[in-house]
Amino acid sequence: NPSLSQATVTYRVLGSPAPVFITLTDLMGRTVRTYDNGTQGVGIQRFGLDNASIAAGTYLIKVQVGDKASTRKVVLL
Repeated sequence: NPSLSQATVTYRVLGSPAPVFITLTDLMGRTVRTYDNGTQGVGIQRFGLDNASIAAGTYLIKVQVGDKASTRKVVLL
């Protein structure tokens, strides 16, 4: 962070396979992109966020694994 062309989102699936959704929003809360990663297996997973078609700026990225979610700030250049 910051990212020039591609940001890598790393997350962990605990216990059993779970559905994964990744949402990129601007700072006003508007959804920019939503990714449905399907059901992922247990362990550390990575997702490449290609930001070539996304305007430079600061965003929030929310990763939801099953019923758990985490949100972080990301700066795309």
